[in-house]
Amino acid sequence: MRDYSALEALAAQNPRMNDMRITTPTKTFSMRSDFGLWLKRGSPQIGKPETDSMLVEVPGADFLLDLTRAVHHKKRKISMEFVCDRPKTQWAYIRSRLEALLQGQWLHFYFVRDGEVWAGQLDVEMTPGEYKASVKITATCDPWPKDRIPDQPDPPQPDPPMDA
Repeated sequence: MRDYSALEALAAQNPRMNDMRITTPTKTFSMRSDFGLWLKRGSPQIGKPETDSMLVEVPGADFLLDLTRAVHHKKRKISMEFVCDRPKTQWAYIRSRLEALLQGQWLHFYFVRDGEVWAGQLDVEMTPGEYKASVKITATCDPWPKDRIPDQPDPPQPDPPMDA
């Protein structure tokens, strides 16, 4: 029998292991500690912000007229893939809890390794396998991060150019 809490505690101490934390109005959830979900390698996938533009087709012309006055961005997609390492008997409970807490909700979340706080509407999909379940969470977010985790320092900034 596996000791899931000991395994998750060891992973929390490893700076190379990423975790997703989701803030609800009542509590902050760790996807790894609270649900047994481990981010797959290559996750999260943070997409580019969608540009809000106004292109008009001019009758009789072979070009589009750009009426955009300023560049604005509408939204950004962030997708995360997880592996559920908990026993198969817990999968139905984990799925129902994830769907009740996250599905369609506008929540703040962050990834432990980068510390940028995102805000977005979450969509949860759980696919059971033979031995492990895979979970995909897709967030439709504001185009830019909201903040940084308060206990993490800002990333180092380059030195300003020196006048000669």
